[in-house]
Amino acid sequence: MGRKGNRCFKKNKSNIKSIENLKTNLHNTKIEKLLQICSEPISDLHLWDNYIDIMEILDQINSLENINSDVAERDEYIEEFINWMKKNGAKIDGVRIDYFPSYELGLRANIDLNEGEVILEIPRALIFNVYSAASELNNLKSDTILQNMPQIALAIALLIEKRKDFSIWKSYLNILPRKYNTILYMNKEEMFLLKGSPSFEKSLKHCRSIVRQYAYFYRLFQNDNGLVGSLLKNYFTYEQYRWAVSTVMTRQNLIPDKNGSEMVYSLIPMWDMCNHQEGRITTDFDLESNHCKCYAMKKFRKDDQIFIYYGSRSNLEFFLYSGFIYFENKNDNFPIRLGLSKSDALYTKKATLLSKMGIPVNGEYILHPGSNPLSDLLIKYLKIFCMDQNEIDHYLSDESLSGLTDIEFISEKKIDKRILDFLITRLKLLAMKYVIKTENTQKIEADTRPCKTVAVQLRMSEEKIIQRLILDLQNLNDASIYH
Repeated sequence: MGRKGNRCFKKNKSNIKSIENLKTNLHNTKIEKLLQICSEPISDLHLWDNYIDIMEILDQINSLENINSDVAERDEYIEEFINWMKKNGAKIDGVRIDYFPSYELGLRANIDLNEGEVILEIPRALIFNVYSAASELNNLKSDTILQNMPQIALAIALLIEKRKDFSIWKSYLNILPRKYNTILYMNKEEMFLLKGSPSFEKSLKHCRSIVRQYAYFYRLFQNDNGLVGSLLKNYFTYEQYRWAVSTVMTRQNLIPDKNGSEMVYSLIPMWDMCNHQEGRITTDFDLESNHCKCYAMKKFRKDDQIFIYYGSRSNLEFFLYSGFIYFENKNDNFPIRLGLSKSDALYTKKATLLSKMGIPVNGEYILHPGSNPLSDLLIKYLKIFCMDQNEIDHYLSDESLSGLTDIEFISEKKIDKRILDFLITRLKLLAMKYVIKTENTQKIEADTRPCKTVAVQLRMSEEKIIQRLILDLQNLNDASIYH
C-alpha cells in the first residue's frame, strides 16, 4: 500500500510539473507575440487597432501571471514610515500624512508655517535612486535600455527592492500607492474616450512603448542567471511593471549626485506625498548639508494641506505623466498637428520653401490662450501653408528671401487674416471630433473608475481651452491686429 501511494504521489507531482511547463511555454509564446506586435512599424492610422491587439494579448498574459493583490492599505503603514524617516535623519515634524478628499494621501500642517519656511529636510541617504538602491542592477549595466533610459532603470530598481525579503526601503515601498490613474491603468473603453484629443495618439504610443519594454525585460530576466534574474524571474509581471513605471512617472525628480556634476532621477520619500497647486518651485537640494529641502511656497495655517508646485506643465502633460488634471492651470495650452497635404497642387513648392526656412513639412505646434496665442514659428508655417501660386513663386526667388529676416517675413500682413481664419475653422472642426461632449460628462464624472474620471476631465479641459482659443483668435481678427 505504501509503495502504491508513493507512486500516486509521484504521478501527481509529475502532472503538476507538466501543467506548469505547459503554462510557462504558453506564457513565453504570448510574450514573443506581444514583443512582435509592439515592435513592428505602424502608422498613426492603425495605432488603435494595434492597441486592441496588444490589450487582447495582455489580458491573456495577465490570466497566466500570478498577481498577488493581498496587500494592506497604505495608511496602515504610515506610523512605520514616519518612524523610519525620523530614525534616518529626516526633519518632518512640521507636517503629518493625512487623507484628503479627491487627493487621497497628502501632507497636513501641524503648525502655522510662514512663506519661505523650511517644511521638509530629507537626507540623501533616504532618497531612492540607482546609486542608493538595487546594487544588483550593476550586473546589467551593459543593457542598452537601462543605460539610455534612467527612468526605466529606476523602475526596475523599485521592483528589485520590492522583491527582497529584507530591503531597507520596505517602509517607503509600503507607503506608495497600490495603483495609479495613469494611462497604463486605463481599459479600452476609457482609452477610447480620448479619441479626437491630442492625447489619444500620444497615449496609445506610450502604452505600446511600455508594453514593449515589459516584454523585453520579461525575456531578459528569464534568461538571466545573475542576481537580478534570481530576484525577478518568477516575479516580474505586467502588473508589477506598470506599477513601477507609474510610480516613477508620477513621483520622479532630479537631484545632483554627490559631486554635483550629474543630475540623477530619484524618488524623494515624504516630499513626494505633496500634491500640486499653482505657485512657484520651492524645493532644492543643498549640497553643503546633503539634504533635499522643501520651503513653504505660501503661508499655511495649522491643519492646512501642504501643496507644492510641480512646475510649468500643461494639463496634457499632467494627464500623461501624473494621472490628474489641474483646472486652474495657468500654463495650459493646446497642441495642434499640422501638415501639408500631398494632394495640394503647390505641395512641392511649399515644402521647398519650408525646407529653406528650416521648418518641417509636418509638425506639432502649441497654441497658448491669451492675447498672443501664436508662436513666430507657427505664423511662419501657416503663412507658407496658406500661400497661393504667385506668393509662393515670389518667395522662392533667391532675391526675395535674400536678406529677409524672420521678423520681416512674419510681419508682412497680406496673408495674416487667412492664418486666423484657417486656425479658427480648424479648431472648430477639432471640437466637433470629440467622442464625448461636456454636457454628457457629469454622469460619467461620478463614475467609480478614477481613470474614467480623469479622462473625462481632460476632455472637459481641452474643450474649454479650444473655445477660449477660438475666442482669442476671433478677437484678433475683429481687432484687425494681424491685417
